[in-house]
Amino acid sequence: MNQRIHPIMEPQALTKHPYHEVKKQNAALLGVLLILTLILIGCDKDIHNHPHLTTGKQFFQYHCSECHGPSGEGIFILGVPANRDTKLSVSQVVHRIQRQDAGKMPDFVNMPEDEAIRIAVYLKEINKPE
Repeated sequence: MNQRIHPIMEPQALTKHPYHEVKKQNAALLGVLLILTLILIGCDKDIHNHPHLTTGKQFFQYHCSECHGPSGEGIFILGVPANRDTKLSVSQVVHRIQRQDAGKMPDFVNMPEDEAIRIAVYLKEINKPE
């Protein structure tokens, strides 16, 4: 007598059920969102007690490079734009750094204007053709 097990009860059927595929996709999506959140939180360095930093490049490396890359090239896959090719003026860059009107960019409301200016001037300098 050959007893047939119902397809839902077969072990291989359980792993191939669409519900399990959806769970795997949701878990993968949650993992990606968690990583992106941690990356963006890591970008927020609105701390300005660093007397050893004096140049625009040093300020950029400290505050900006984690998200925008060491040379301002951005991280396309994460939606972080390059800022080395900015067409904004120095004063527009300073405004964008200090006031959260830059979309997903973290606030730097505590950044002294001198620091923001040095970063903006540095960005304009690395944009110049050699």
